[in-house]
Amino acid sequence: MDRVLITGADGMLGGSLAHRFASNGSDILALNRYSLDVTDYIAINEVFSNYNPRYVLHTAGLVNADHCESNPEFCYKTIYGGTENIVRACEKYNSILFYPQSFLIHESSYCPITEKQLPSPCSHYANMKYKAQILIQDLLPEYLILCLGGFYGGLAKDKNFVGKFYTMLTDALGDSSPSLEIGSRIWQPTFTRDISCIVYDALKSNLRGYYNFAPYNYATFFEVAEFLVKQWGLMDRVSILHASKKFLSDLDTAKRPSSVILDSSHLSSLIKNPFIDWRTSLQRYAADPFFTSRMCDYAV
Repeated sequence: MDRVLITGADGMLGGSLAHRFASNGSDILALNRYSLDVTDYIAINEVFSNYNPRYVLHTAGLVNADHCESNPEFCYKTIYGGTENIVRACEKYNSILFYPQSFLIHESSYCPITEKQLPSPCSHYANMKYKAQILIQDLLPEYLILCLGGFYGGLAKDKNFVGKFYTMLTDALGDSSPSLEIGSRIWQPTFTRDISCIVYDALKSNLRGYYNFAPYNYATFFEVAEFLVKQWGLMDRVSILHASKKFLSDLDTAKRPSSVILDSSHLSSLIKNPFIDWRTSLQRYAADPFFTSRMCDYAV
């Protein structure tokens, strides 16, 4: 494969993409936020001029919706402005762009959402992500955008639900009778390793356009929490309780949909890569020594 530039390469998804493409022999330039500030077009242009990437995997940007809601100008500068700079460089150097989209651009729905359904962002974060998508689709002749279910991965780098739950759990296990309140928001837990495989296969197959990618089934946060506790042998050590909707709304600064279920059948029909049960991937992830080496001290 030709040269591949990865922005945000020290993040959950960027790190996984770097590993996947490097392991397949790609010539990659993986830059973290300290090596490349995507809000600085001069720096971006210099990187493109020197490296001349065929593919650009743009994973740099904020993923904290609550922070974006409290800091809208910074959110705009990083998500939309950073993407605009990358798009300008891709135009200039004829690079093909991969952009990860968030399921949060959609409003709540209990019916599977296809690529034909128009987004309806309900937060500043989601609005900037969608505006960045429109920019890409308007200006670039070749791109791959995947709208993803909520993802996890990166172990200590995981800032999403699985990473947050692990931190909450280890903190709670210090109590004599630990319990955690977990909500019932519906999502499709998606492993970054699976995302990276799909991105690699899609680009290798010259697939272009906008597609959904998530497991074929879904779960609530509560179900995922219970699943992890079982995997780590902690069912007799900690109680997982249902949290009230008011409790959840009090914790969120940014509004979030209560349920988004992405229909990935279109992409599945185009790429020979099985879409697996979320439990299979999460079980593999939970078995990593990063988790088990600590959890075995608490298991009964």
